Amino acid sequence: MSSPTGIFQMAILLVLAVACAGERGGTGRGGDGESRTGVDSKIGVTGEGERRYAPGEVLVKFRDGTDAGTIASIQREVHLETVRVVSSPNLFLMKIVDDTSVEETVQRLQRYREVVYAEPNYVRRIQ
Repeated sequence: MSSPTGIFQMAILLVLAVACAGERGGTGRGGDGESRTGVDSKIGVTGEGERRYAPGEVLVKFRDGTDAGTIASIQREVHLETVRVVSSPNLFLMKIVDDTSVEETVQRLQRYREVVYAEPNYVRRIQ
C-alpha cells in the first residue's frame, strides 16, 4: 500500500482509530491542552478550550440498512452536503451549507432515529 491513495486511506484509518480510542478510553475528545498552531490554523479549526473541530463539518453515522433516499432526505432537511463517505456505507463527513452552527446541526441530527451518532469533525493531533 505505497500509493498516495493507500497512504491517505491508512492515515484516515489511523485518525479514526485514535478518535475512537479517545472516546472509549475516557480521555475526552479534546486535545492535550497545548496551544495549537500550524495545521490547525491553516484549516480554520474552531472550538472552545480543548474541543477543537473543523468549522462547518459534522460526522454522521447512520443505522445499518438506512437507504440512500432517507439519507438524502435528512441531508436536505438539515442543510448538509456529503464531503465524502468515510466508511461505506454508513459513516459520512458532511458540510453544513447554511448558517446553522455545528452544535445545533448535531442536535438536529440526533433527533433522527436513523442516525446512530452525529458529532463535530474533531481535529486530532498525533504526537
